[in-house]
Amino acid sequence: MSFMTATLTAAEINALSDPTKSNDDAIRDLDAASHSFSVDVAPFFQSIRVKNTLDAYVERAKLEPSLQVLVVILNCEYKLWKAHEEISMRHKPYLTHWVEALMKTNEESAKEHVDTLTSSGTKAGPSTADIRKTRARYITVLLSEEPSSSQATPQTILAKLHDEDALAAFDPLPYMQMLVEEEVWDKLPESQVRASERPAQKPIPTAKEKKSLHKGQAQEVDSSQSWDDVILRKLKEEPEQAVQELEHLPLEIPSLDFLTKLHVNRTFEDLGIDGQDVTLHYIQHALRLIEKMEAPPPTSQQDTTTNGPTNGVGNGIPIVEYGKEAQSRAVIILLLFIKSSISKGFLEATSLFFELQEICVRYVWIKEVRDFRAWAQGQLGN
Repeated sequence: MSFMTATLTAAEINALSDPTKSNDDAIRDLDAASHSFSVDVAPFFQSIRVKNTLDAYVERAKLEPSLQVLVVILNCEYKLWKAHEEISMRHKPYLTHWVEALMKTNEESAKEHVDTLTSSGTKAGPSTADIRKTRARYITVLLSEEPSSSQATPQTILAKLHDEDALAAFDPLPYMQMLVEEEVWDKLPESQVRASERPAQKPIPTAKEKKSLHKGQAQEVDSSQSWDDVILRKLKEEPEQAVQELEHLPLEIPSLDFLTKLHVNRTFEDLGIDGQDVTLHYIQHALRLIEKMEAPPPTSQQDTTTNGPTNGVGNGIPIVEYGKEAQSRAVIILLLFIKSSISKGFLEATSLFFELQEICVRYVWIKEVRDFRAWAQGQLGN
């Protein structure tokens, strides 16, 4: 079976099928089943298998709706959330999946003109509409990071929703804006553009997100200073603003040298800044830039400011190179930076698990990536 199409085994699915068990109990049973059958439980591979199983059961719910199908769907959603519980909401790998699921639910509900759950929800088994709405409501619970979500059983979740006249109001706009800000999406959906112009419900921030909130606007840059001197000053005076700029530096040798120098000189440590976190977010940003290089060059009428701040400060600058050759060069430069950062102890390989997997799968056509894969597997202990 292909790596990208692998699903959970029958025994693992069975562990997620009991409607009387809480989500946490179901996940413990899943992990036990995976270990007992010697299934690869590496986080990235396990998440792919759970996501593929979830997609299959969402489709199954359209033809064969049942309580068991609903239970598997809810437990799969919880597993994806639980696996990345410590990651801030805007950086959770499956945020896009959850937002798009809510959008699709709204579209399908509008087509069917269904505003409430049907009466078949608890006696005759949930209908397709019941499953869709219950899943959507549960996703809003996960996005809001309500701790009670792990204690309720799928059966009680369905019963609670059945008693409601309509799904609780939930504004997905803040989460969509996160996807745009993190450059996962190019822009907001048309239906949300107007909504973005009015005050929106704020998502509940995690402790990590609260720590990273901006304290103020950036000061005007003294044109007589070099860009790296400007950032060094900001690291002392406005560290949160400086960190944002560091995480969005262009993918160029001077940027990589500067980040390395900040580690070597212990600047991050002296200023109480998590240098590994800054470097990780920069690498994630660089990967998004590299991905966009594969597309045809934009026309003069299109927005080309996707390569982060100009030399780390000011407005965005365009990606000036496109195509496979340019993309290959960028990947090789980034690989050298990643390898150097890990070898020198500036970055732990495990913190880059998903990024390393993405590089080794997406860019396997590059010879240096194939060579890098063996080294990366050794670092990850695979």
